[in-house]
Amino acid sequence: MRIGTDIEKNCRFKRLLEKKHFIERFFTGSEREYIEKKGYKAACGIFCVKEALSKAMGCGIFELEWQSVSVEHEKDGRPYLALSGKYEGYRADISISHADEYTVAVCLLEGI
Repeated sequence: MRIGTDIEKNCRFKRLLEKKHFIERFFTGSEREYIEKKGYKAACGIFCVKEALSKAMGCGIFELEWQSVSVEHEKDGRPYLALSGKYEGYRADISISHADEYTVAVCLLEGI
């Protein structure tokens, strides 16, 4: 079992979401739909989860297969990770918290 965490400044994602290349590289189709509905803080949270996952894996964000990791949401709003590709078989619990200026995420990873 491993743990990873990440914190990001929300305002950074206002600017990053203006870049189509950034959106297409780091977010899956379902994540992009969610971000369109919820806004830049949602993008920040999803990115934080993926970075926390990469830290738990010990691989770093540039080695992560971004499209094989999707942050989805239960009907009650609780986030969870849908893992595919080389990450199938891993189990992860995640948590995202937002404040005015910052968003933080934690990932607890099993199966590594």
